[in-house]
Amino acid sequence: MTERSFSEANSGKVSNRSIRNILAANSLFGDLPDRLINQMAEIAVLRRYGAGDLVHSKASEGTFLHGVVEGAVRVSSTSAAGREAS
Repeated sequence: MTERSFSEANSGKVSNRSIRNILAANSLFGDLPDRLINQMAEIAVLRRYGAGDLVHSKASEGTFLHGVVEGAVRVSSTSAAGREAS
């Protein structure tokens, strides 16, 4: 699984404006009022995951929304018989 955090070219520093622009361009959030998009950008927690890292497990409580900016995430589940479905 791979997720790369928001990034600014060569700076390594992420601005709220960059996060805001990504959210505003997203089909789920783009129609929200600007004040809500700005609030979301202010509280965003940025994380970087490497290949093979576990992002979330079925046993974990879902307390936030994940958004993938770059890369891909593989979603899978294991049945009681031990078979994996992706």
